[in-house]
Amino acid sequence: MGYRKKSVVTVHDLAIYMHPEWFPSGQFFSRRFVVPASVHRASKIIAVSHSTKRDLQDIFAVPSEKIAVVHEGVEPPPPDAWEQNPAFKNPYLLFLGTIEPRKNVEGLVRAYASLVERFPKIVGDTELVIAGSRGWKSEKTFAAIRNANRSFGSERIRVLGYVPEKEKYSLTAKAKAFIFPSRYEGFGLPVL
Repeated sequence: MGYRKKSVVTVHDLAIYMHPEWFPSGQFFSRRFVVPASVHRASKIIAVSHSTKRDLQDIFAVPSEKIAVVHEGVEPPPPDAWEQNPAFKNPYLLFLGTIEPRKNVEGLVRAYASLVERFPKIVGDTELVIAGSRGWKSEKTFAAIRNANRSFGSERIRVLGYVPEKEKYSLTAKAKAFIFPSRYEGFGLPVL
């Protein structure tokens, strides 16, 4: 906060201002002082999406001309990235992302469990694979996973934890579907 020269700030999202309940406590100083001061003192702000730009304007009343929208991107995978075979014998649906409230993984688990219960012939042996690091406030999600697997009588929902970048390509390519039920994203990089 003591830096007084020209600066450019990149804002990925402002979810903590709209849904503070999704985040760990102890963010008061940053949320109340650091972020607003950084945004107002910046010479220019890079927003990763038009949605984030609107949030900056709505929450902090930042003038439109001060914000440049620069979309995020990814490097293309190496040619052999798609060739690895995930170690699953059954077909699977894939969620890839941090396991935290705003990603709505708990809702995904409930939806999958409901599909298995209501449409067992359609779902067949298709499993749900959840790949990603454990984030804050994830206890309820892991409890929902344990309860669902207990009700199935088997581990139909698999939690892989963190997956290295080079393994994400084949894991995604071999999935029947990629599911991203997030409640809020500044950009939604996992989809890209």
